[in-house]
Parts: sequence; structure tokens; C-alpha cells
Amino acid sequence: MEIMNEPSKKVKALIADDEEAILVLFGEVVRSMGITPVSAGDGVAAFQLFNEENPDIVISDIHMPKMDGIGLLRKIKLINPNIPVILITGYGHYRQLIESGEVKPDGYLEKPFNLQDIFDIIYKFLPDLKK
Repeated sequence: MEIMNEPSKKVKALIADDEEAILVLFGEVVRSMGITPVSAGDGVAAFQLFNEENPDIVISDIHMPKMDGIGLLRKIKLINPNIPVILITGYGHYRQLIESGEVKPDGYLEKPFNLQDIFDIIYKFLPDLKK
């Protein structure tokens, strides 16, 4: 009897940012890690993609049109509290404000960040990707 291995599930990362350059950068980084990127330019589109694509990790800017990253974080955690959500911020004081709230992100990337910061935080939440 031959046992066939199931194809491994594709790991997906939802990236939400209104800056095209950030979407491209993160898309290239996660693709280099073997992750399929799905991208949105605002919080409403990101939440729709979250529901359609069922990503394994979410990386979102705080400041976006239509729905900000904090609103996105809250909606995602209501549906799936176990999904890692990383927020990108250029303002250190937002981290303190968010930490005092009832729904907290799993991690932060503060601008300016370097590529190693991105790899490190993704590997922290998806350690099976590390070879």
C-alpha cells in the first residue's frame, strides 16, 4: 500500500499598508521566505482579504484609510484570537497607547526597520519556516 504525502499547506501573509513601497518590500521579503503574500491598501480591503484568504500571519500599518490598523486588529482578533498580528508604526508613542487597550497586537515593527527585523518577527510567529 502506497502512502501519499499531502501537499504542504501554503503559508500566507496578509500585508496591509497604504504605501505601495511597503507592500512591495514586504511582499518580496515574505516570498523569499516561502510565504505567499496577499496585499491590501486599506483596512477594509485587508479585512475582506483576511476572510477570503485565511492568512497565517497579518502585518498591518496603523495609519491607513477606511479602517486603521487598530480597527483591523480588533476585528481579526474577534474572529481568530490566535492569528499573529504585527503592527507597523512610525510613532513610538502609539505602541504605549495600544498596549493600554483591551486588544493587543502580537508584535510591532517600528519605522525605520531593517530587513532582519522583518525576518526575525515572522520567524518568531512561524518558526517552522526556519530551516
